[in-house]
Amino acid sequence: MDKTFKKLKSINYIMKYMWITEKRYILFRIPEIILKSIQPFVMVIFPKIIIDQLLYSESEYLFNDILKIICIMVGINLLIKGALVFLNTCLTNAYNSFDSKHVINIGKKIMSLEYKNVEDSRILDIFQRAKNTNYCEDMYSAIAGLIANAITCIGLFAILAQLKLVVILLILVVVVINVMCNKRTQQYDYQWYVDATPYRRVQDYLLGVMHGFQYGKEVRIYKLEEYISKKYARFSNKFLRSLFKVTIKFLKLNMVTTVVNLIQEGLLYVYLAYKVIVDHLTIGNFTMLLNSVQKLTECLIGISANVVSIGRSVQYIDELYYIMHLEERNQSNNVSLPDLSAFVIEFENVSFQYPGCDQYVLKNINTKIYANQKVSIVGTNGSGKTTFIKLILRLYQPTEGKIKLNGIDIQDIDYESYMKSFAAVFQDYKIFAYSINENIAMDEEYDSELIDLVISKLNMQKMMDKLPKGKDTVMYKFLNEDGIELSGGEQQKLVIARALYKQTPILILDEPTAALDPLMEYEIYRCINEEISDKCILFISHRLSITKYCDDVLVFNQGNIVQQGTHEQLMKDESGIYYEMYTCQAEFYEDQKQK
Repeated sequence: MDKTFKKLKSINYIMKYMWITEKRYILFRIPEIILKSIQPFVMVIFPKIIIDQLLYSESEYLFNDILKIICIMVGINLLIKGALVFLNTCLTNAYNSFDSKHVINIGKKIMSLEYKNVEDSRILDIFQRAKNTNYCEDMYSAIAGLIANAITCIGLFAILAQLKLVVILLILVVVVINVMCNKRTQQYDYQWYVDATPYRRVQDYLLGVMHGFQYGKEVRIYKLEEYISKKYARFSNKFLRSLFKVTIKFLKLNMVTTVVNLIQEGLLYVYLAYKVIVDHLTIGNFTMLLNSVQKLTECLIGISANVVSIGRSVQYIDELYYIMHLEERNQSNNVSLPDLSAFVIEFENVSFQYPGCDQYVLKNINTKIYANQKVSIVGTNGSGKTTFIKLILRLYQPTEGKIKLNGIDIQDIDYESYMKSFAAVFQDYKIFAYSINENIAMDEEYDSELIDLVISKLNMQKMMDKLPKGKDTVMYKFLNEDGIELSGGEQQKLVIARALYKQTPILILDEPTAALDPLMEYEIYRCINEEISDKCILFISHRLSITKYCDDVLVFNQGNIVQQGTHEQLMKDESGIYYEMYTCQAEFYEDQKQK
């Protein structure tokens, strides 16, 4: 009972979802159901009338009468099939519209989720299945088929009322066998689809490597054609082997249903032939009953297949329901953003471990960051620097402790207003295949004067002058043949310009100069130090040249802040990590200056 209730709940959900997303799809299904439920009776009733007329009518206008009946039969068939073709076209267009809107719905949902979910492979597998709308089409087709078949069955049972009970029982036995086989087939099919999802994700990734321009240089320099092709072939073979195994299971089940259906058909011919000889059943009735039994069997099997298909689709719909009801970012907290003209961000005994991981990435962090302060966050790889920033940006929530802004827990502050206070440049930044203007403004509408101001601050005007269309130049060629690709350093300047354009009181730069040579790096840092004095800036960098310009330096090691102070203060501790890191790099910077 619980399973039935769960299925009905899932059906109700997908019907509401499709109605909200694309009403036309459901509206076109209604006349389709009516026409499909009527259609079988045309070829059940009219052949009986024609045969009886041919055998038993003595009218001198027999040929004309037969011709009229045939014309009516063909006309009705033509109207029904023509209407169904028209409706099918309408349904296809409505379904394509639904598919497009569904992809947008899924995309919006992904972008609104808590960041931790985007890194969960289990959820990514569910997304891979949920974004495919075939199960929605299967569900509605099955529901439409179920209703149409049920209506047809009622009429056929009325026609077959003259048959003995044993014949009806024979039909039901055959139907039950078909139902069991169909149910098993659907179970195999769903389990195979679930098992194959990880293979498909790997295949999609490898295809992206083969086709993606961003991998083009590495593919050619390191001659990766054979390497990637072998990887793809290996995973493809695993996929095909799993498919082959399930098709063998399908074959066995199909053989069972085929044999059973043929036995039923043979026994039915014997029975009806006996009725003609012994009970003087008319040939017309013989044909009608034969067609009725065959149609009834098809309808009952169809109903079972529809029910099984609905059950199978419910499994996917449950996954869609799960995805669409995943926890989103806390967008509408009641606490408004405090005044940021003078603020303090405070970490109180903050610890963090990633979901599913027992090891702490950060442990017992206590520190304060003040308005208009330049803070450098340094340390070895894996020491927790980037995680520290992710917590400030609310990409993750602390496992223990609190992060406060002016004494208010940041988790209680309205998310949208909170995020408007931050701009960030990450070391794995992304450039989009749109114009320079859009890449800076991150919108189709932008303030040209503000973009010019940002470009001027970062000394990017010479770079803009070299571009074929200036700021309107499109990045990359795969969306525009006139697109260009900037150097690594130019791209980093571009994403820094993007962060400055946002005009936020807090700016986060995670390895902002990793692709720049030391002299260019010095120029960027000098520019930021001189031109951007009205922001709180957090720097994460392996290079320590920026620390001289900072008001505070946080030194991370193994998830802890092991040192904190100004550059001058930290350099006094010659046994500390900071002194060791800085002196190692100082020699390199001196060499660069001499050159």
